[in-house]
Parts: sequence; C-alpha cells; structure tokens
Amino acid sequence: MRVNVEFSRYTIREIDPDDSWDAGETGIELGGAYVVNDDFYADYNSLEVPDDAKYVVVVKYSHGSTFGSEESFEIVESFVEANDADDFARHIAAKEHEAKGSYQLVYNGREYSTYAWHDYFGGFQDVRVLPINRKRVYK
Repeated sequence: MRVNVEFSRYTIREIDPDDSWDAGETGIELGGAYVVNDDFYADYNSLEVPDDAKYVVVVKYSHGSTFGSEESFEIVESFVEANDADDFARHIAAKEHEAKGSYQLVYNGREYSTYAWHDYFGGFQDVRVLPINRKRVYK
C-alpha cells in the first residue's frame, strides 16, 4: 500500500515586492498519515509500505537559498510496532546532533540517505512517528 502525509503550508515571511530576487519563507504543519491508491499523484513524496505497516517515521526539514527558504518533509520508513518506530525516530534525532557532513544514516544494517535534510540554509528540524490512518483512503 502507498502512504502519504497530510500537511498545510503557511507563510513565515512574505516575498518582498521591491526585491525581484526574494523568494520569501514558507513553513509546513504536518497532519496525519493516510493510505492512497497507487496511482494517486502527490506534489510531495509518498512511500510504498508493507500492508501490515501501522506507523511511518517522517522527517521535517528546511531548504533554500540566500533568497528564501521553505519547509518540506520526507517519509523515511514504516513500522508495524510503535516501539520500533519510536526507536528509529530517536536514532535519527541523535544522528542529527553529530557533526554534519555525512549524508548516510545507518539503522539495523540499512542505509538511508539524509541528503535532503542537510542544507546550508536550513536542514533537519524534527522527526515524528505518525500512525497510518487506514480508514482514510485517497483515490
């Protein structure tokens, strides 16, 4: 099954109309995780997960340039057990407090790319465990 995360976007700083280079700043507020059909189109990532998955681990990060920034998210992994998802989330948070420069996160022998979470003008902000809402299916 495929899972997506609901979110809302908000403005942190408006675009300066007198500065043609300015891109402003936007943020996101994460909502819940829900099931989508395989052909569902999303502007943001979704993740194919096993049918028995009950939780997803989601990283919120920011990226940008000297002209502005925006927040985004990545669904990193799914889990059946909440304790396993919480452990992975703690592992991610602990890794982010180490010296930056490595774009690989290793957990239980599996490598995950953290490239999107490392940005000169932003970076890792938060990690969350979200239960998958199976009653809400987007088609």
